[in-house]
Amino acid sequence: MVPEPSALRVEGHTDKNVGEGQVADRWVADESDRRVVAGSVPLAFKTSSRLLVVILSDQPTRLFKLPLARDPDATKRMSPCRRADDIDVPGAGQPRAAPADDPVEMRYRVCRAGEE
Repeated sequence: MVPEPSALRVEGHTDKNVGEGQVADRWVADESDRRVVAGSVPLAFKTSSRLLVVILSDQPTRLFKLPLARDPDATKRMSPCRRADDIDVPGAGQPRAAPADDPVEMRYRVCRAGEE
């Protein structure tokens, strides 16, 4: 069963801040019939240490290391789909490597303010 998008939170963590992301209010099916929800996270500071944190109710928190430059250029296309690098299970101590079969993936692109 696919949870409601309202059960999903995204955050951008850096060595300088934590930025709250926005998530669309509905899932859509992509070309391969996977469930997809759009969202955004601000890149407020120049840093090469970025982590996308995906929090879904009643599931482990997924941590995605974003391989972006300190001041990344805008990108026109979405990145390939990626699985989480790590998961954080409440009460388990430190995050651990995400399992290879984890069903949550993400892809991204960089947009500059005022650009589409």
